[in-house]
Amino acid sequence: MFTADKNKALINTYYHCGNMCGQAVVYYLEMKDGKWKVTGYDYSYET
Repeated sequence: MFTADKNKALINTYYHCGNMCGQAVVYYLEMKDGKWKVTGYDYSYET
């Protein structure tokens, strides 16, 4: 998902390792000097 000016984005990632094992992380990115940089992240869930 991007902002209207395409300078910021977020990416949802998921990792599943079994019935009671996994996590989801949302990464926040920003375009700086022509490259995407991670500016933050939040754990959506972790088991």
